[in-house]
Order: sequence, then C-alpha cells, then structure tokens
Amino acid sequence: MTQIQAVLAAPSVPRYKVLEVPPVAIIVLMTALTLALEQIVPLRWAIPAYRLIWPAGPCLAIAIFYSTVRSQPAIREIGLYLGLWLFFPIFAAKLSYIATCADLPLRDRFFIAADAALGFNWADWINFITRYPAIVTVQDFAYGSSFWQPLLTVMVLALWGPRGRNAEFLTAILLALLGTIFIYTLLPTVGPADMFGFKAQTGAVIQALRGGDHGPFAYFGLIAFPSFHTAMALLYMAAHRGNRFTRPIVVILNLAMLSAVPYQGDHYLSDMIAGAGIALLSFVAAQRLCRRLAADPAA
Repeated sequence: MTQIQAVLAAPSVPRYKVLEVPPVAIIVLMTALTLALEQIVPLRWAIPAYRLIWPAGPCLAIAIFYSTVRSQPAIREIGLYLGLWLFFPIFAAKLSYIATCADLPLRDRFFIAADAALGFNWADWINFITRYPAIVTVQDFAYGSSFWQPLLTVMVLALWGPRGRNAEFLTAILLALLGTIFIYTLLPTVGPADMFGFKAQTGAVIQALRGGDHGPFAYFGLIAFPSFHTAMALLYMAAHRGNRFTRPIVVILNLAMLSAVPYQGDHYLSDMIAGAGIALLSFVAAQRLCRRLAADPAA
C-alpha cells in the first residue's frame, strides 16, 4: 500500500471526503485546459474572470475553517460546494467559446431534418408558445432557475441529503458538461432561431467567433448539441431523489425548464434527446464512481 493509499484508507479520514476528489480534480483539469487553450485562442472578455469568481474564495475559506478549526460537516460541505459551483462555470463558458472557434462545418440542416423525422418543427412550436405570454413567463423563470438551483441544491443535500450526494451531483454535472462541449466541438450548430429567420444572441456570438472575432465577449454558454440545460434539468431531479419535501417541487420546476429549452435555449429537439442521453450516462458514471470510492477509498 502506498503512502497516499494509506492516508485515504486511514480511519481518521471520513470516507465521504474521498468522494470530493473527482469533482475537484475535474474542475482543476478543466481550468488548466481552458487556461492553456487561451494561449492558443486569445479571446478577450468584457469582464475579467477574477471579478466573477472571487465569491468562491470566501466560500472555500469557510469550508477550510469548519474543517480544521471547528468541525461542522454540514457548513463545511456547503462552503466547499458553493465555492466550486461559483468557480467552474466561468471556465466552462470560456471553454465553450474556444470550442466554437474550431469552426467545423455547421450541422443545423442535419438536425432540422432529424427533428422533422420526429414530427417536430421548431418554428411551429415557437409560434404556438409565444401566443401565450403566461407560458412564456413561466418558462423564462424555470429556464433562469439554472443559475440558482445549484446553490439551493447544495444546501439541501448538505443539510438533509445522504453523505456524498453533493459529490455525486457535481461529478455528474461536470461529466455532462465536458461531454456536451466535446460533442459540440465536433457537431457545431448556430441554432434554430437563426435558421428559421429569428435572431438569437447566442447565434450572433457563434457567428462572430466562427468569423474570427476575438471579442470582447460576455460570458454565455454556447453549447448547442447536446443541450446542457436538458442534462442539468434531469440531474437536478436525480439529485433530490429520496427527499419527499423538495423532490416534487424540483421535478415540477425542471419539467417546466425542459419545456422551455427549445425556445428559451434556442435548441432543436434533437439537442434535447442527446442531452438526456448525456445526463443518463453522466449520472450512472458518477454514481458508480462514488460507490466505488465509498466502498474502497484506496481505489
């Protein structure tokens, strides 16, 4: 047994802490990859990254304090995972911009044909939805909840969830994120809004990047296929499984988010189907990894 394995297997180290290794490692690697690629694709940003990620610092400091000075596992867990959630999205957004700069052939017409084969027409759906402002308002709220649902979920899981659920949840989200960015790099689209004669802000940014514009840009998630919002909605629901108080609310909210993905997210139905597949694979992989580490930390 190596020295590292001995430390991990020691009784003094709670096994749930070992589960934190995968999400932290993925974030570190993703950040390093983004910083390295930025040396090759020197994009400019409207706001420096440090101005947006600094709140992660106090959260991580709280985690350290309640891990070393005063033992409060729930507060420590909240601080750690809030810090991670506040940190990695900026680098994920940057990575999606860099992926767009690969400038591979657009696949919009393929996905329009795939949607047609499924009996779905994006323009007809949008024309139907926009006739009902109340539906649009509900969908807009549900779609925007992707910004605050992670923070709420972190607290719920830390206070009332089983040990290790935050690690499983974040690991699944990160695997889904990297999977969607990788596939988007190979199968880029500009989005159905531009293809059907509408205009979307993300479409304009994608076209600018593909045209060689290096910014400055604001931070948007540019992933089209597969739909990362679809993956997030399903993983939010999975994270709250077993909680009879929050699960019904989370399920309703995220079903509304799923209905909003084509319009609010500028996605083909094909994007959503692929996003659901990515969510399933990521969830199974994260769950198995966490179970393996919980059973054998030295692994």
